[in-house]
Amino acid sequence: MKVPRSFFDCVHTSLMADLGLAKEPWQREHATRAYELFTADQGLAKVASMLAAVHRAAVDYIEQAPVIALAVHGPNNHHLELRRVRAAIVAGFLAKAGRAHRLNELLRTLDLKPALRQLHAANLRRRDHALLELLNSIEGPRLAQVIPSEPTDQRAWLDWLDQLHVRTHGSGAQLHRRAFLLWAVSHCRDTPAWLVAGDIYDWVRSPGSGFSPRMSYGQAFAASQRWHEEVANRLPSHLRTGRRLLDRRVARYAPLPERWEHEGWQFVALNTLLALEEESLRMHHCVRTYWSRILDGQSRIYSIRHEGRRLATLEVNRDASAADRKLRFRMVQIKGVCNAAPTPEATAAVAKFLEECHGRIDLLKAIFASSAGPGSPALSGREEGARR
Repeated sequence: MKVPRSFFDCVHTSLMADLGLAKEPWQREHATRAYELFTADQGLAKVASMLAAVHRAAVDYIEQAPVIALAVHGPNNHHLELRRVRAAIVAGFLAKAGRAHRLNELLRTLDLKPALRQLHAANLRRRDHALLELLNSIEGPRLAQVIPSEPTDQRAWLDWLDQLHVRTHGSGAQLHRRAFLLWAVSHCRDTPAWLVAGDIYDWVRSPGSGFSPRMSYGQAFAASQRWHEEVANRLPSHLRTGRRLLDRRVARYAPLPERWEHEGWQFVALNTLLALEEESLRMHHCVRTYWSRILDGQSRIYSIRHEGRRLATLEVNRDASAADRKLRFRMVQIKGVCNAAPTPEATAAVAKFLEECHGRIDLLKAIFASSAGPGSPALSGREEGARR
């Protein structure tokens, strides 16, 4: 994969002018080498090529530690087409690289643990930047042990960690969140453990869970299982006595639909406490504990049914890593009865559901943009939600 000539020529010329650097014959070759490392993320490939074009040793550093490009890219640099954004990224790197004479010194200036050199370039995505702070807080020897050595395992591990990071974000148990994430990285070392880590966190964030980072995986798993069984079998007081719900609020899911149907599948929004309680009782899991997250807008929960039969429960939330600042939603988790894994058909239906939701969102945005007129300012995310 060659670095696009138009991108290199445009960026190279502007960077040299903005940073007051001279053009050198090695720059195109170095930029191409760096670009070709990141086969799965063009944004990281562009950042890597820019760094390689302005610092002679940068390509060697990035080849040995691809995570450098991820760290330099930062969390929100979606607009690499803007000259000022590119100049700021490269100037920041040059300021730090100028104080480092070896790779490990550069990693320290970028607040990166040396063990992160194990991450392969082809496995890195821009959204992984949110994980760097968490991984950097793990002591070096332990971090080196938990990062999978096989490239295919690395991407699966990063995807799991990203989902867990998103799922625990903004929860009511913030004091436990960081301790749990560090515990999970150290103790959840295979696919079966990854699949139940989110369920363990549901127990961790419950009042009086008794979670301790010193627990073994077996201890935490057993305590989580007991708690889930108690929650599933616990009949809420308002259902035992027949009293009306005290909380009768309805959560707003817009721009997501309250109901969606396709080829026998139905996705029904669980946007009231009563609906959430019923789903929890029917499916024998702890989704009833998510009501506060739904009210805060952190989660949107759907009951997935096929021809009227409940098969799974879906949680989605906003995808903050979506490119071009598009309003996008991502699946956080999907659970069958008693937290069982969903069927492949249910998972495929989720993909179709999100695809159609995103198409509808883009269409509404285009309609509002055209009705506002060319001279009107763009709507903010909050204003768009209010208009919808």
